[in-house]
Amino acid sequence: MKFNQLYNLLSESSELLLEGGAAGHIDHPFDLPNVKTGNDLLNVFKRIVESLSAKKQSVKIDGVNVSVKIINYNNKAQFAIDRGTSKDIDIQGVTVDYLEQRFNSDGTKPNHIIITEGKKYLNALNESITTIKPELIELGLWDKPYYLLNIDLVNGPTNVIQYDKPFIAIHNVIKLVQETPKKRVSRVVPYSDEVLKRLTEKIKPFLQKYGYDVYPTIYTSTIINKDIILNEFNNILNRPFDIIYKHNKETKPLKEWLNNAENPKGKKINILNDNFNIKQVDALSKLVYIKILDKNTPLDSFVLHKNDYKKAIDGAIIYHITRLLGQIIINNVKSENGESISEQEGIIINDSSISNREVKVTGDFIVKALKSPFNS
Repeated sequence: MKFNQLYNLLSESSELLLEGGAAGHIDHPFDLPNVKTGNDLLNVFKRIVESLSAKKQSVKIDGVNVSVKIINYNNKAQFAIDRGTSKDIDIQGVTVDYLEQRFNSDGTKPNHIIITEGKKYLNALNESITTIKPELIELGLWDKPYYLLNIDLVNGPTNVIQYDKPFIAIHNVIKLVQETPKKRVSRVVPYSDEVLKRLTEKIKPFLQKYGYDVYPTIYTSTIINKDIILNEFNNILNRPFDIIYKHNKETKPLKEWLNNAENPKGKKINILNDNFNIKQVDALSKLVYIKILDKNTPLDSFVLHKNDYKKAIDGAIIYHITRLLGQIIINNVKSENGESISEQEGIIINDSSISNREVKVTGDFIVKALKSPFNS
């Protein structure tokens, strides 16, 4: 994708950058409230490496989130998709009969993945209800419509990555909490891995009948070489990084940029877009990062005010470090069965010593995700 196409995509369609589904947005390391500086970010990455060597974490699949709950519909238990929004139809639950209404209400997306594949997926799950009822009860889903199976559906290039065959990945059990009158958020709840695996095995023949395989959570191996990863971190930090201006450039090692960086999360800057219109954007954003990476776009040609230069640079450096260090981790961690995870979206870190929320390590996917055709 050429730079101008990428910039236009970022400028005109911010919805594409949103993670959808009931699982909601998962924090990048720079989203954490304790990451105030570049060095704070580096320390989080070092702690993530320690965590990965001590505890299995889950591999992030690049699928469409189709988390489901059990509701009473037409006087019987049925599975329903809940995308986690505050729309009445999500709160009530989207059954097979309402897929078109929920995901094709304007008539512009007749081939939407959740419509075309969701019918098969929900029909398979509904056919399995009697068989898996004991597991649904044990997992808390049978009588709690705010409890969901956190599931990704994969069928070809559902988002960005091309997979060989269609499958369902069942990650965990989550609950939706009304955080504000207009916002629901998800939280992972305690559940039995053994029960979830048993449920996965029981629904497999029902899904296979419709052409899908099914897998429980894919975990990472804790066998990693921390010294190799930290040495590669140092190599990255010693690389030179250029900031291009109209009449000069400023070059310093990444570690020096990082040492002086403050996290500009939540701060706005004014830029000129490709149509020379003034646009207010987040200083910490893919848009600003991609612009600064483009050597043909001087910083002072698109950031309007000199006082905003540092915020733009800091945001780009933090994005760049997040991408590069994340990719090093992904390249050096395997799944528990020994397979590479470098082609997956990333890793989900669930460690209360790092954050009370899940954190994702995505590497290069942080920019690959711009190609995703899917939104909520």
